[in-house]
Amino acid sequence: MKLTHFTALACMSLLLCSCGPRDEGGSRELGQKQGSCCGGSGSHETAIDAPTPTTGSSDAALSASHEVAAAWAEETLAGLSLKQKIGQMICVQMQGDVAEDSPEFEKLLDLVRNSEIGAMVVYGGSPVETATVLNRFQKESKIPLLMTIDFEGGPGQQLAGATEFPGNMALAAVGTEELT
Repeated sequence: MKLTHFTALACMSLLLCSCGPRDEGGSRELGQKQGSCCGGSGSHETAIDAPTPTTGSSDAALSASHEVAAAWAEETLAGLSLKQKIGQMICVQMQGDVAEDSPEFEKLLDLVRNSEIGAMVVYGGSPVETATVLNRFQKESKIPLLMTIDFEGGPGQQLAGATEFPGNMALAAVGTEELT
């Protein structure tokens, strides 16, 4: 393992370990079961299973209240091992048009399945290719992946065949606030 990778993992481990349960006086007790992160009560007795990936969106999941979503996040976090928590803080880059029979795809799939990474940032590909690949990774992930892409110039900035927007200076040069 490269020193930079080790240093990053060590820092993340320290951060995660500092989010353990506290007693009422604010001190940590050795041997306590890890609970909610960053100010939570640490009172979770049992961990829930990670959410089952779905192939389509659920109306119930999309319309869940903030309280329901926050409870799911807290319970999921409480059920993760330290290795899984570290994995959730890792975001890897990928090409949207990566072929499923390529070594790069297999490497990414391994990161999703075994390192349980938390996010991917996409560069390139077509909208359909990218959606297909991202859906495949989402199905393989035990916890839903955060997907990101650099769209400040519009989808065409990263995805072939999509619309590209003019830059901020071009919009400012038009001289109307309606476009900015």
